[in-house]
Amino acid sequence: MEDWSTARAFWAETAERYFVDDETLAATQEALDMGLMPLSSLSVPDGRKMLEKLYSHKHRVAFDGKIEDQQVPSSVTKGYNIPVTVYKPSSSSAVSTIVLYFHGGGLIYGDNKKMYENSLKTIAKGSAAVIIYVEYRLLPECADTDPMAPFNDAVDVTNWALQNKTSLGGQAKTKVGVLGDSAGGLISLYVSDIIKDVRFQALVYSWINFDQTEDQSCQEFASVPAFNTKAMQHIIKIVNPLLSFPGNNPRLNPAIRENVASSPPTLVVVGQLDPLRDSNVDYAGKLKKSGVDTRLVLMEGLPHGFFSAANFVKANVTACTHIVRFIKSIN
Repeated sequence: MEDWSTARAFWAETAERYFVDDETLAATQEALDMGLMPLSSLSVPDGRKMLEKLYSHKHRVAFDGKIEDQQVPSSVTKGYNIPVTVYKPSSSSAVSTIVLYFHGGGLIYGDNKKMYENSLKTIAKGSAAVIIYVEYRLLPECADTDPMAPFNDAVDVTNWALQNKTSLGGQAKTKVGVLGDSAGGLISLYVSDIIKDVRFQALVYSWINFDQTEDQSCQEFASVPAFNTKAMQHIIKIVNPLLSFPGNNPRLNPAIRENVASSPPTLVVVGQLDPLRDSNVDYAGKLKKSGVDTRLVLMEGLPHGFFSAANFVKANVTACTHIVRFIKSIN
């Protein structure tokens, strides 16, 4: 049996109130053994390097289908093309669904698609949907040319997908939806608010509220040995001035939206040990109360990051299974 004693000690206070999953302990122990530093103590470049180590998958999911890199012209930055990767499973001879995927990383991390590829292949295979990975530009590098580039790039690629359903393997009636984790969930909510032809959204531990530090989950998981409230505050401190302090902008801060009734059918998946838990649960409740077809999955014993971090194999399969079922239910 593996020795998780150090990890158990770090999670001991939380374990007095919650079940802590074995994969949470294993991931924590590996991070400790690797000597990884808290995200809140690192510069953006060092944070990116650290996350690539943490999310580096030793096992690669096999994919029966076609993977193609393409480029989509930016409507905002002249001469810039947004890199995308299209995953089309062999099972999708008649494509009924196209899904745009926006990765997490607080708008400043996570620009390596290998960190997410296993999940995308699994979802594509299970749902027979075409999945489009969008390599949107990151802050702070894009701040001088277009500080809204993460959002603008996502809108451009979504519009491109809607206009090119046939060349992507679909038909005029093919449904287009969005999928995002963490900051990618925020981007998904931005896109679906602007583009009403987005037919569904799957949100995995999404960044929904720029001002959520008073939430119980933020208080409880302020210093847990995973993505915690301190890390979230570190990211917000970097991003806020670059986005002109978006807390009062309902398009960028979905938690303050007053009317969400026009939202598409929504799946919300979040870990029980995630500081973003309460804002996700609250938003799902707001959607449901407004009459939106909403499904909430609270994953017991898991922190932020289980959708793509390498050690969360069972949790990843469970999350992908929920997403696949949701996508297929839209057809």
